[in-house]
Amino acid sequence: MRCACSRQQFYSAVVIQSSLQRANVVKLNHDELLVLRNLMGLGAAAGPDAEVLMCQELIAKFELRLACVTYGANGSLICDRENTHRHPGFHVAVSDTVGAGDAFTAGLVHALLSGESLAAMNDLANRMGAWVASYPGAMPRLPEVGLERSLMRLG
Repeated sequence: MRCACSRQQFYSAVVIQSSLQRANVVKLNHDELLVLRNLMGLGAAAGPDAEVLMCQELIAKFELRLACVTYGANGSLICDRENTHRHPGFHVAVSDTVGAGDAFTAGLVHALLSGESLAAMNDLANRMGAWVASYPGAMPRLPEVGLERSLMRLG
C-alpha cells in the first residue's frame, strides 16, 4: 500500500485502515507516518527509535510483511517482523525529484519479489530514487546498456 495520507487531506481513517488490512507492505514518507500515527492511534514513542517502533506496531497490528519510511535525500528505513535496516541515501546532483519516489518504490518491490535482504532492498530502492532524481523529468531515458553500471556509480 502506498500511503497518500499527506496529500491535501484527501484521506480518512476508515479508508486507510481498510487499506492497511488488505496490504502486506506499506511504504510512506516521514510526514505520512506521523499522520498515520495520529489516525491509527499508534504509540507516541519518542527518540531515535520512535519510527522503528511505529513501523513494528503497524506490522503487528495489520499483519504486514514490511513497512518502509522514506526521508527524501536522507534515505529510508525498512522494517519487517524481526529486523530493521536504515539507509542514508545517495547524495546526487538533483535535477528533478518528480518520479524519484515511484522509482524508489519500483526498486523496493523488485528487490522484495526477488527475495533480497532488507539491506539489498534498501540499497536498490535508494539507488533507483537517486538515479531518477539526477535527471530531468519523471521518466528519464534508460541507457541502451549499462543501467546497472549507472546505478552502481551512485555508491
